[in-house]
Amino acid sequence: MRVNILHKWTSSKTFARFDFTADLAEGTIPWPLDWDGPCGQPEIQCGALVSGDTSTADYAPALDGYACNVGSYAAPEAAFAWTAPADGPVTWQLVDAAPTEVNHDVMVLDASGALVDADCLAWGSNAVEFQAEAGAVYYLVVDGYDTDASPFAAALECGADFYGGDDDGTDDPFGAPEL
Repeated sequence: MRVNILHKWTSSKTFARFDFTADLAEGTIPWPLDWDGPCGQPEIQCGALVSGDTSTADYAPALDGYACNVGSYAAPEAAFAWTAPADGPVTWQLVDAAPTEVNHDVMVLDASGALVDADCLAWGSNAVEFQAEAGAVYYLVVDGYDTDASPFAAALECGADFYGGDDDGTDDPFGAPEL
């Protein structure tokens, strides 16, 4: 938790960090949690094709805005966790996007913390390309602009560096064909 301890006395933004614990009937859990993994988002791999319907109860609106893009994202979003197995270019894109019917956008977030606190690294209307760093964990998000929600399909395409140097998917160490 960040607290501005000098808000009323100075215009500078000085923050202090507090470590909290939560007392439970069965013990104490330290806070913040000493874990930097995804917060329950399904994990995907290079070549993955995912789909869903953000208008169903399976999805809830946890994020209502992104620092890398202006606007309201009050609609439910779908978020997936991905750990980059290598350095290189990656594309997170909607499949058969129909922006005149539903305005889904795609975002790439830094997953070194909780989803709701994640830094937005890149966004795109239908697709976004970014440079992945080996070992880094990313949240790949599909979110409807304003209150747009509907079925979606999205794909994670990884560059040749992720497939042993060729671009045909045959040397993928994870067994997923390249799209």
